[in-house]
Amino acid sequence: MWDVIETTIEKGVEFDPASEMAARWFPMPGDFPMVKVDPAVAFGKPALDKERVPTSALYRLWKAEGGNLARVAEAFEIPIESARDAIEFEIRTAS
Repeated sequence: MWDVIETTIEKGVEFDPASEMAARWFPMPGDFPMVKVDPAVAFGKPALDKERVPTSALYRLWKAEGGNLARVAEAFEIPIESARDAIEFEIRTAS
């Protein structure tokens, strides 16, 4: 069991140095280093690290806009690359 935890969860966990407890988790740090899960952001749902926008919100708007990535980035005032990464994260983790 530890092998599974170590390979899938542990590598993306950031610890609070004061409490030594897990503070946030980057679920796919190799592929999507900008997506984090932090209880203080988006009620603990996956969100862009710097922009603090839930990936699901970006994905839903992208679908509503017929796949127009530029409109999504403009609506949330974020770089288009960040919007693309968030949407790709949602697509990949949907299964």
